[in-house]
Amino acid sequence: MLQAFTFLERLRDHGLFLFRVTVGGTMLFYSLAELTVGGAAWGRVGDALRVFGAGSGAQLAGLAALLWVLLCGGLLVLGLWTRGAAVLLGAAMAVVAVVRWPEVFSGTLQGASCFFYPVTLVAGLGLLATTGGGRYGLDAVRRARRNAKGGH
Repeated sequence: MLQAFTFLERLRDHGLFLFRVTVGGTMLFYSLAELTVGGAAWGRVGDALRVFGAGSGAQLAGLAALLWVLLCGGLLVLGLWTRGAAVLLGAAMAVVAVVRWPEVFSGTLQGASCFFYPVTLVAGLGLLATTGGGRYGLDAVRRARRNAKGGH
C-alpha cells in the first residue's frame, strides 16, 4: 500500500460507521415514507412483487416488504446484527433490481438508474455483510461484553 494512504486504514471503522448509517438510514426513511402513505403505496410495492407470486394480497405483501426494509434499515443504523440485516436487506434489494431490470431498456437514464440504484445497494450491503459494521455499533458492544465474560 502506498505510504501516503496508510492513514486511511486507521479510519476504516469511521468509514464503515458512516456507510452503515447512510445505507441503513436511507432504507429506514424510504420505508417509513412508504408506510405512512398507506395502502396505495403498500399495494404499489406489492404489485411490483406480483412477479414473484404476491397475487391478490398485493397490499399485504407490500406492507410485509416495507416492514422488512424498515426493520433491517433500523438494525443497520444501530449496528445491531449488521451482517444478517445486510444479507436480508441485500436480498430485498436484489428482488427490486430483478423487478426493475426491464427499465434498463427504456432508453432513458432515469430508467437505467431505477435498476442500477438497487444494484449499487446490493453491492454495498454485500460489503457490510462481509466486513461487519465496524467498532461503532451495538455489535461491537455485544462483542466486547462477550469477550469480557470470557466468551468466544
